[in-house]
Amino acid sequence: MCVGLRQLRPTLFSSQRSYEMTEPLNLAIADGVATITLDQAKRGNPIDAPFAVALGKALDTIEADDSVRAILIRADGNNFSFGGDLKAMLAGGSVKANIKEILDAFNPALTRLWALGIPVVAQAQGFCVGGGLGLVSNADVIVAGEGTKFGAAFAGIAGVNDSGSTWGMAARVGIAKARKFFLLNETWTAQQALENGLADIVVADDEIAETAEKLVAKLAAGPTLSYRGIKDAFRQMSARTLADSAQTEADNFLICADGTDLNEGINALLEKRKPNFVGR
Repeated sequence: MCVGLRQLRPTLFSSQRSYEMTEPLNLAIADGVATITLDQAKRGNPIDAPFAVALGKALDTIEADDSVRAILIRADGNNFSFGGDLKAMLAGGSVKANIKEILDAFNPALTRLWALGIPVVAQAQGFCVGGGLGLVSNADVIVAGEGTKFGAAFAGIAGVNDSGSTWGMAARVGIAKARKFFLLNETWTAQQALENGLADIVVADDEIAETAEKLVAKLAAGPTLSYRGIKDAFRQMSARTLADSAQTEADNFLICADGTDLNEGINALLEKRKPNFVGR
């Protein structure tokens, strides 16, 4: 059960119930749609431990509400998310412990989100990178703006793709393209994402919200049990689940945290210099 919820401003949907789960995220439920909003625009909407915990609490509320028939994932500000909070990863001197804290909360929340069996629409603006990419890439429909950019980022700090991004990207663009995307630390424009299958709909930047809201409203008014069956049929096509993939990612990311290159990569990015990787 969620705690500490309070009323928020109405959304663009006919407002029924609107909650603030905790500072990084808010949740609004109206007309069969649960809207999850990343709400730390000034920080670039980081994927960190508080956000992961807040996502879990939001799912508690969604799962307890039989009126929810579709989910919209969106973010306030100019960018969807720059991914993990690098400074938070360095805090306290243990990169491994900090990464483990994030993934231990985020991966179970993601598993719950994608197992709900109801349609999930993600709208992405600006940069959608790292853990933000993992969150978006597993959505059923992705709406992006013409100026949206999707980035890998993980190899750039000597880390490992996480947050289910391996599974999501491979399912959308194919294993070979996904592997290249991560290994070469690529960034795709919205048009590249559309051509490769990462984005489903690309519109003018000022039309992202309206397009996503119309789409998720249509899904919320559709045959929910049919959608559940369709999603399950596609999920069964692969014996390896999102949870399996996310756990493999987490295990390998923590191995990187035992080495030296990850610390160097994070510090180099924060200091805006070229990293000096030594291969361990």
